[in-house]
Formats: sequence, structure tokens, C-alpha cells
Amino acid sequence: MSHWAQINENNIVINVTVGNNEDIDEGYQWLMDNIGGRWLKTSINTYGGIHILGGTPLRKNYAGIGFIYHEDIDAFVPPKPDQYPSFVIDAGTGLWIPPVPKPDNENVYGWNEEEISWELIPQPFPSWTIEDARWIPPVSRPIDENIYVWNEENLSWNIAEVPL
Repeated sequence: MSHWAQINENNIVINVTVGNNEDIDEGYQWLMDNIGGRWLKTSINTYGGIHILGGTPLRKNYAGIGFIYHEDIDAFVPPKPDQYPSFVIDAGTGLWIPPVPKPDNENVYGWNEEEISWELIPQPFPSWTIEDARWIPPVSRPIDENIYVWNEENLSWNIAEVPL
């Protein structure tokens, strides 16, 4: 199957559909004859400029409704995250990134939008360790309807007492 994104006059994706790979034009002509508008091919297996199955990436990202097609980098770019107005588009991935590179070390950082900088996130508890740039407790938090707090003394999760 081939996938096609319809974009409007502002290059905003307004429709995504599946075409027929059995046709030489993979459904493009059918879209033009029956729906009209401007259609660009998109790959469901492409994200961040990488084809997840090892193939050739197409237009940096699979198009989604509301994405914007940037002709200058031939990319479908997701909407800019509202909480990060300082972020810029990475031309190689077609994704929004901070304007300042994250420090390249073993510490854990979080983005501070007000300061336009990375902040070191201190170790929350002595028993926690860093894994994949995140603080990880020695025991996984239970996943259920309860709210838990970490107990460093017992190295366990306790159900939080929530006032009514």
C-alpha cells in the first residue's frame, strides 16, 4: 500500500489516505480524478528522517492531519508544541528541537523554556540511578488506580494518603 497526504494552499495536511500499489501511479491518478487537490506521497514507516524498516525514508515523517509540508526540506513536520515556542525545526529529521543542544554527559536534564536552557535534574533519592537519561527507582512503581509516594527508608512505594 502507498499512503498519500492531501495538502491545502498553506501546505497544511488536511487528509491522509491509502493508495493502490498495484497501479503504476500507486493511486495518485485516482486521487486526482476523484478528489482533486494537491497530494504528496508519505511513508507510514518514516519518522525523524529514518525508515524504521531500513528502507529509504520519505519526507522525514509520516504525514498526519495538521502537519505542515515544508518544501525547502521536503518534510512533513508535526505542529509546533505550544509549550515550547523557542523550539526550531531540525532540517535532518523534520522534528522540533530545542535551540540549544542538550549537554552530552551522563546527567539528567530537563528543558527550561523560560531560560531557553537545559537544567540539571538532581537525583530525587540516593537509591535512584540514571538509565536512558532518566532517574529510575530501584523498584518499579505499581500500576493501578492508587497514588504512590517513594519511601527511601524501605526502598518501596507506599500508597499516598490523599485528604478528601
